Amino acid sequence: YAEAMRWYLKAAQAHDAGSALAQNNMGRAYQSGEGVPKDAAVAVSWYKKAADQGYGVAEFNLAVLLRNGAAGVPQDHAAALQLARRAEQHGVAEASGLQVELEPSCGVAAAKMRALAEAGDPAGCLMLAQAYHDGLYGCEK
Repeated sequence: YAEAMRWYLKAAQAHDAGSALAQNNMGRAYQSGEGVPKDAAVAVSWYKKAADQGYGVAEFNLAVLLRNGAAGVPQDHAAALQLARRAEQHGVAEASGLQVELEPSCGVAAAKMRALAEAGDPAGCLMLAQAYHDGLYGCEK
């Protein structure tokens, strides 16, 4: 991993903004501890650099990290929801499901689940089924 990390770092720092893909990969490496010491706070900083460039995958990865929290990174559901919305706008389909989990408004969450389910998204179908099963988000049992 050391050689890969050397080149990812070089790409991530290249030119003015650096490569968003490389920055995202640096974030993943620090989040998982592959090739570098595991450090969620450093992962957040790399994800933010890529997200600031509009890289949807990094927006999604950062949203998931903020939803869950980690050592040195407190949970921040409001920021995670904003990032999930941006990630969806940038083409990350999985961000819709994350929004449903984070959405504080039952009506919005139910509408998002229904849209996912009607589009044939398996996760959306499952979430909608669970909502009806458990009587959540305004769905009757």
